[in-house]
Amino acid sequence: MKLFYFFLKKIGFKLSKIDKSEDLPILEQKYRIGSNVEFSESEIGDYSYISPDSKFHSTKIGKYCSIGPNVICGYGEHPINFLSTSPLFYYGKKKFDIKITSIDYFEHHKKVIIKNDVWIGANVYIKNGITIGNGAIIGAGSVVVNDVEDYAVVVGVPAKVIKYRFEKEDIIELLKIKWWDLNIVNIDKLHHLFVDDNIKNVLIRLKNEIELNNEN
Repeated sequence: MKLFYFFLKKIGFKLSKIDKSEDLPILEQKYRIGSNVEFSESEIGDYSYISPDSKFHSTKIGKYCSIGPNVICGYGEHPINFLSTSPLFYYGKKKFDIKITSIDYFEHHKKVIIKNDVWIGANVYIKNGITIGNGAIIGAGSVVVNDVEDYAVVVGVPAKVIKYRFEKEDIIELLKIKWWDLNIVNIDKLHHLFVDDNIKNVLIRLKNEIELNNEN
């Protein structure tokens, strides 16, 4: 049984809640990581999920993110201005039967930041060091080599902005509200606002209801 819980930790599930009255920990599953996912030196926020066969390295994922299958993110880069692109010469850890250096001469795993409420389609590649803003959408098959702004929709190789989900003033209001930081109990009460496609109406009602809750 201990081996089972060790395996769960390795694939990214949290074992954060322990009932001391029982011998075994209770699994508090606030996010989902699909089968055959590589997930190393990374973290994932509540109510986000990663679909099967994706690879994540050195990545921070926010809350409420939806990530499709076969996504590769932060998987490492090679220098293009050195004499060779081989890690044998710039990577401090031993990869082969010899070790030339113990020093890292190149930052090959710059951290990727995926903020909150981001939707990433299937078969997307995200370059190291990229930041993807809140509410952004990455179309399936895209190659992301530049930062993505909040609520932008990007597609293509390389990925380019084709539109923004909402008007600029509405995006500003959404970033002020930061609904993803609300308590899940309050979000549950506000569910009706999450299925309304009139964003201006939603913003007015959302601000009013948040203010009302704060007063109470």
